[in-house]
Amino acid sequence: MTKIHLLIGFIFLSGATGVARAEGVVFAGTQVTTDQSYSFIGAVQPLPRAKLGQGWFVVAGTDYLTYRYNTTANGAPVTVRVTAPGVSAGFGYSAVVNNQTFELSLKVGAAF
Repeated sequence: MTKIHLLIGFIFLSGATGVARAEGVVFAGTQVTTDQSYSFIGAVQPLPRAKLGQGWFVVAGTDYLTYRYNTTANGAPVTVRVTAPGVSAGFGYSAVVNNQTFELSLKVGAAF
């Protein structure tokens, strides 16, 4: 199962309750240069009786990093290429106090 499938499954599971739920948000982005790239997609879903930015939430995401660099090995030029896909998930609490948003969250992840 790929990381994207894990994320999609998590989003569906987090929204599968019979209780009315608040709107979540899905975010994504990418950065690319000549020698590296980083792409990510994630989602934040408030839990029942919470809303985005206030209350308990779950978060999940996946990302993919690539880079390359040139070096030498035994005097010969070598190009090193690296890829690092990853996935993470967690939960947290967010509150607004005096027009300031505070968040405390815990996420665990793995890179492959």
